[in-house]
This record gives sequence, structure tokens and C-alpha cells, in this order.
Amino acid sequence: MNKLCPIYKSVKQLLWINAFLWLFVSCNQTPPPTPETVIIKETVVAEKEVTRIVEIEVTKVVEREKEIIVTATPEPATPTPEPHILFRDDFTEASSDWAQSVDGDVDRFIDEGQYHILVKSANTLAWSGHPNLNVIDDFRLDVDVTQISDSTNSEVGILFRYENSDNWYSFLISSSGSYNIGGHRNDESFDVTKWVEIPAIQPGQATNHLQLIAKGPQITVFVNGELIASVPSNIYRRGDIKLVAGSFGEPDIHFAFDNLVVTAVE
Repeated sequence: MNKLCPIYKSVKQLLWINAFLWLFVSCNQTPPPTPETVIIKETVVAEKEVTRIVEIEVTKVVEREKEIIVTATPEPATPTPEPHILFRDDFTEASSDWAQSVDGDVDRFIDEGQYHILVKSANTLAWSGHPNLNVIDDFRLDVDVTQISDSTNSEVGILFRYENSDNWYSFLISSSGSYNIGGHRNDESFDVTKWVEIPAIQPGQATNHLQLIAKGPQITVFVNGELIASVPSNIYRRGDIKLVAGSFGEPDIHFAFDNLVVTAVE
């Protein structure tokens, strides 16, 4: 009973042989790899904080005060238009258009390039006109007046805007050194300015340059280039121009006129 049957023995031998072979094979084979830590290198792109440095170039503007001298190119001078001369007379030639007569009260004549009025009676006003000086509107008149007689009681000047013997304006200076702007209206005298003594007038036997501007209602007068008065008066707006001389309380008043020029006023 203790003996194994041959089949059992054969099987047992085969098992041992197989075990031995397996062991042999196992010892001769390369052992299986042991587990390893596999490092996978992963490239990680990290977000970088990029600081942009912007260079700003600041140009500092420095304002400097500069003295700039500008020399303007001179423009051609505009020629002054010639005044429109209405009438001119220097009395170098005798003219029949000026009254030249001799009577008991007044002598009128041209002599040595001047027009003369000699008033032989006291308290007398005498005048003389020219056809080219009739019915004038606005104008400027220049004339030189010279006292020939030795008197301090006389007057000389211009009648203007003369309508008739009873209606006119007058600009007069006296031999004593006064002036007056006045006139007549229906044979009644009136003053635009009172008689006023002024230093611009050369008294006695002297020459004075009179200038009268009548423009609309405005009357402006100069003596020897000095403005004397500029006043309004709207009684008369047009009329004739006359040269006038007068005596007050004494006779034989003698004046001469020269360089008479009348120009239009625009």
C-alpha cells in the first residue's frame, strides 16, 4: 500500500521535471523590469507680465520774447486832389467886372495889383462884387486885406450868402483888433458872434489874411491861419460874395484887397 503506483510516480516525476524546468527557465530569463518613475518633461509656457516702457519725448517749448522791428514798405503817397477853384484874382490886371467908380461917398479902383475901396463918408458900409461870385453855395474864401488909412475906427471883410442889400451874412475885422460874424435880415442887423478883440488880428496899418469856410449851416473863420470861430447859422444857405469896407465915426477909411481865391467845398 505504501508503494505508489507507476502511473502516480510518472506523474509526480513529470511535475517535478516541469517545476525544475520552470525554475531553470525563470533563473535564466531577464527579470521583468521593476516599476520606474517616468518623468515627463512638459514644457509649460507661463504667462509673463510684460511691462511696456513707452518712452515719451517731451519737447519743452520755451517762448522767448523777441523785439521784432517791422519796417513797412512805404506806400506811394496818394496825391492830394487839387481843390476846385471857383474864382481867383490877384488884381494884376484891371478888370471891368469889378466895380470901378468914384462918387461922393465911395471910390472903387484897381491899383498896383490890389483892389481898393475908399470910404469917404462916416458911418458908411461899401461893398463890391464880381459876376463869377454870384449865387455860391458852400465855399472856402481866402483874401489878404490891408489897411491903407491911419485909423482905429473902421472895419473890413466879406459879405457872403448875399441875397440882396437887406439880407446877407458878414465876416468883419476892425482896425482895433476885433472880429464879428453877423448880418442883416430885412434890414435888421443881427450877430452870430459879438464883436470880440483877439490877438490874432494885426491892428492899424497892417495886412491880415482872412479865411472863411461856409459849409451848410456851419460858418468857420480864421485870421492869419488861426482858427477864430466855428458857429452854426441857418438863415441863409446860398448867395453872392462881396468885398466890403466900412467906416464908423470917421470918414476916409481906405482898404486894399489882394490874392483872392474862392474854392468849392465838397
